[in-house]
Amino acid sequence: MSTRAEQDAYIDIKTLASWLCIKPGTAYKMAESGQIPSYKFGKLRRFNVNEVKAWAENCRDGK
Repeated sequence: MSTRAEQDAYIDIKTLASWLCIKPGTAYKMAESGQIPSYKFGKLRRFNVNEVKAWAENCRDGK
């Protein structure tokens, strides 16, 4: 079971791209277009781990 801190963790674009097996540029474009939930902190784009997992679950085939 993950802790509250892990659930509220934010990852960067490189980590997200690695999780999804896509290029960082593709992940960035998807975030910019709103396909993947993301947040901008100044110039940095970050992704909430729980939101990414929920998004990925909704993208699953057959669902």
